[in-house]
Amino acid sequence: PMNKFRRNLFLSCVLAYLEIQMCTAAILPEAKLTIKVLDEDGRSLANMPVHVWLSESAVCDGQTDTNGLFVAQGTCTIKDIPVSLVKQGYYDSRLTYSYQNYMSVTAHKWQPWNPVVTAVVRRIVNPIPMYVKYVGITVPATNTFCGYDLMVGDWVTPYGKGEHGDLVFRIVGRRVASWTECEGTLSIAFSNEKDGVRMRDGIMVGGSGFPWPYMAPEEGYSGVVQVSMGYAPGKGLFATNQTGACYFRVRTVTNEEGKVISGYYGKIPGPLKFDVREGETGWVSFIYYLNPTPNDRNLEFDPKRNLFKNLKSTEEVTTP
Repeated sequence: PMNKFRRNLFLSCVLAYLEIQMCTAAILPEAKLTIKVLDEDGRSLANMPVHVWLSESAVCDGQTDTNGLFVAQGTCTIKDIPVSLVKQGYYDSRLTYSYQNYMSVTAHKWQPWNPVVTAVVRRIVNPIPMYVKYVGITVPATNTFCGYDLMVGDWVTPYGKGEHGDLVFRIVGRRVASWTECEGTLSIAFSNEKDGVRMRDGIMVGGSGFPWPYMAPEEGYSGVVQVSMGYAPGKGLFATNQTGACYFRVRTVTNEEGKVISGYYGKIPGPLKFDVREGETGWVSFIYYLNPTPNDRNLEFDPKRNLFKNLKSTEEVTTP
């Protein structure tokens, strides 16, 4: 019995020693980074709340100093560090900083050490009610023009309750032999000469809850958008499109000289998706925002004041 007791005691001591050694060896790495917060004009923002996740459960909270700086430091168990900036009167901003590697096995520090990460935070200026909707629908027919009314949120007669063909869809060349052998083209036109789209250009504010300019451009709208897709044996799925984020103008009225005197402005975040394999004709999906006031180019949407009522949950849009 005594030998058994000594053997168990010895094994317990050995296990305890190994556990201590494992805990000592498992030193968690440390990270340090500085968040620099600016407004859109490049000015430092003081007293901006900053949240930095150095692990999946630990958050380093604080506020920027008078120079718009906040230093986060501590044990870090993840490579990709989420950062969020949330304050009343500003659009929420989020970004992710990704570390490259450890400095060394013994130092246990992420590299680079104390990088300066710049974040731009935008003010909330003038959010307004808009017609905003996620559309995911089957185009009513092929080889013919099908108008969609952006203020009603439906196809125009005889396919729906709409009255104005703000966007005019037409599917041509539809051929569907099977799910893996098909092709087709969707064109999107407009009802008025000066209607059209303008692709979003310029530098957008990445990470902002509102990455758009506050106002839509006044000029530069034109053309027909065309989207082609297909699936070919040996080639797989392919698509060509001009469906990135864009502004649009509809219901445009001009004077005798052809100058625009009235129009409704909006935006489509993109992409617009199209598939000939869905339904008997083809399927299209996109999100749109339409300012309800003629000649008002404001693009700031108040998600609490959507002019569409009783939308399905799949049609609702909660971003500005």
